[in-house]
Amino acid sequence: MSFEILVVDDHKQAAVEFSRLIEVKAKLSTVATDDPEEALELLRNHPIKVALLDQRMPKKDGTELYRDLKKVDPLLKAIMLTGEADPQEVGDALKLGFSDYIHKSEVENLAPRVLQHYCSYHTDIAEQSNVAQESIFSFSKGLLWEKYRIDFALISAKSLDVEYSPDDLWITIVKIDAGERKKRTVIRQDTERLLIEIEEKAKLSASVNAGISVVDSLTVKIESTLEEMFRGKVFEEKLTADTVEREFKLREEPADPETLHVKSRQYEQAPVYQRIRVLIGKTCSCCGSTDILTVNVNLLTSKIATRQIDYMNDGTKRIIQTGTVLR
Repeated sequence: MSFEILVVDDHKQAAVEFSRLIEVKAKLSTVATDDPEEALELLRNHPIKVALLDQRMPKKDGTELYRDLKKVDPLLKAIMLTGEADPQEVGDALKLGFSDYIHKSEVENLAPRVLQHYCSYHTDIAEQSNVAQESIFSFSKGLLWEKYRIDFALISAKSLDVEYSPDDLWITIVKIDAGERKKRTVIRQDTERLLIEIEEKAKLSASVNAGISVVDSLTVKIESTLEEMFRGKVFEEKLTADTVEREFKLREEPADPETLHVKSRQYEQAPVYQRIRVLIGKTCSCCGSTDILTVNVNLLTSKIATRQIDYMNDGTKRIIQTGTVLR
C-alpha cells in the first residue's frame, strides 16, 4: 500500500489518531510514526505529498525534521502541529517553507487543511510539468478512424539512495565453520539493470492502461534515459572480470568453549542499485490532459555489496556489512 500523507508526533497514539481522522475525513492514505528516522524512510519509499510534523519532539524538532525531508522531496508540503510552540517558532517554520500550522486543539480543521495542501502539491507538480518536456515514449490508442496518441515525458528524476540492495537479491557465496579454509570462484550476478518493485510496477501499468508490451517498451525508455542522466554517478569507467577467485577462512574455536566466538560464518553479496524517484507526465493528444505519475525505480550500478553473517556459539547471529566492490 502506498501512503500520501505522513503524520509525525512523539506521542505515537496521537499520531495514529490524527492519521485516522485524515483517512476518514479526507479519504487520503495516511501513515503515522513517532520516529523521525522512520519518517525519512517512509518519504523515500512512498509518494508522500503532505507531512504533519509535531514541533516539540525530543529526538528532532519539527523544523529540523522538515529540513531533512525537503532534501528528499523539495516540493513536499508540511504543516506544523503545535500544542506548545510559541509565535517565534511558528514564524521561523513558515520562513523555512512550512505551508501551514495547526494547533492540536483545532483537530476539526485538520482534514480540510491537509486536503488543501495535498491539492497544492499537485498544482506545483502540474506547473513544473508545463515546462517543455521532451517525450521519451509514445503510443497510439483507439480505432483506426479515431486514433489518438499518449505521450510520456520524464519531468524529473531525484536520487533517494545511492547504494541500495534489495533484501531478496542477497545470495550466499560460501559458508564455513570454525577452523575451515575454502576457495571459491565468485561469479558476477546477472540481474536487471532497471529494477521496478512489484507495487511500483503496478502503478506504472495502471497509468499506461495498455498491454504488457507497451509497459515493457516504456520501461526500456525510462532505463535508457536514467542511465544517460546518472551514468557518471553510478557507473565506474571500467568493470572488473565476471569471475574472481577468493579464499575464505575462519579461525579455530578457542580452547575454552564458553568464550564467545564465531562457530560459522556465511559470506553474501548483492547487486547495488541507486534508488531514484521519477516524475512522469502522461499527456493525451485527444483531450490535452496531463497526469503526473510518481514512481520509485532502482538503477543498477557497477558495485556489489558484501556482508558476512556470523553465527555465534551462544545461538545469536551478527550481520556485518563489509563494504562494496566493483562488479
